[in-house]
Amino acid sequence: MPLYMYVCICVCAYICVDIHVCVYVYMCICVYVCVHTCIYSCLYTCMCTCAFIYVHMCVYIHMWVDVHVHIYVYIRVYIHMWVDKWDCPQTL
Repeated sequence: MPLYMYVCICVCAYICVDIHVCVYVYMCICVYVCVHTCIYSCLYTCMCTCAFIYVHMCVYIHMWVDVHVHIYVYIRVYIHMWVDKWDCPQTL
């Protein structure tokens, strides 16, 4: 039975230090996990596990007096795992 799971958590914050300085912070973490397990005859077992981690963070700094500063941090992390096992007895 294959299992697919996608979880995404996003956080948004708008912080004003004072009247002239505001900081907008957006961070999103997404995790995609799929697990596939199959069992065949002759004690054959195969497992496929893949994990996808997505991290997005955006920092927006706004100066009120004619100054605009944009800082974007973009991070992607890929994790892929594959496990393939088989155990077939040698019978004549």
